Amino acid sequence: MKMMWNVTMGIAGILGLALAGCSKKPAAAPSAKPSEEAVAQVNESDEVRELRALAREGNVTAQSYLGRKLMTGDGIEKNVAEGLRLITQAAEAGFPEAENNLAIAYLTGIGVERNEKAAFAWLMRAAQHGVIDAQFNLGAYYAQGPESVRNLRQAARWYSRAARAGSIEAQVNLAHAYQVGEGVKKDEKEAARWYLRAAKAGDAVAQYCLGEALLNGKGVKRDPAEAVRWLKMAAEQNQGAASELLKKLDGAHAAN
Repeated sequence: MKMMWNVTMGIAGILGLALAGCSKKPAAAPSAKPSEEAVAQVNESDEVRELRALAREGNVTAQSYLGRKLMTGDGIEKNVAEGLRLITQAAEAGFPEAENNLAIAYLTGIGVERNEKAAFAWLMRAAQHGVIDAQFNLGAYYAQGPESVRNLRQAARWYSRAARAGSIEAQVNLAHAYQVGEGVKKDEKEAARWYLRAAKAGDAVAQYCLGEALLNGKGVKRDPAEAVRWLKMAAEQNQGAASELLKKLDGAHAAN
């Protein structure tokens, strides 16, 4: 089961929307002797200068996206404090992706003192606003967070929402929940269904788990040939357990 936090702070697919029809440029610095920051900005790309202008005008999409770039140094001189300020500004204005990114900052202590209570609150807001990464992260937080908030039923609930929205990581964790009965009634057929969905998307862990299910007839009709096919796909992605199982199967076949 995958229990890693999804800490990607990127915002896919929204930059074009944010910049469509926008051409206003930031004003020139009034100082005769520009600061180091101003000198750095001279060498910035048109995209970044556009983002700065939009962020100053209060565009929350630009604030969130520029904040992420500043915090990670993606195509811009890294400035964690400024990035966090912009992300916080966008999150407080109700921008969902910024809410998730601020939660990750509090979870990991990036640019701010680690605060799991604040992280949980921002994760909940982002998840309720439909951010798939936040829904997965919230599920992981309920599954492996502090004892005071651990709730396997809630974990499965949020994994389910993220899985249905297309999160491969959530699909694998939801499948595991059904496989062992964590937070949901044990259902090997449902587990196999979610493993199959994630396996088709290329997830190596799901491919291994699906192969094992097919090999043993758990939740699906037993099909050793199909099991080997999925196990080989997982092994090709360096999935160690799949490689070991294939070796055992080869050894058993040779012995016979």
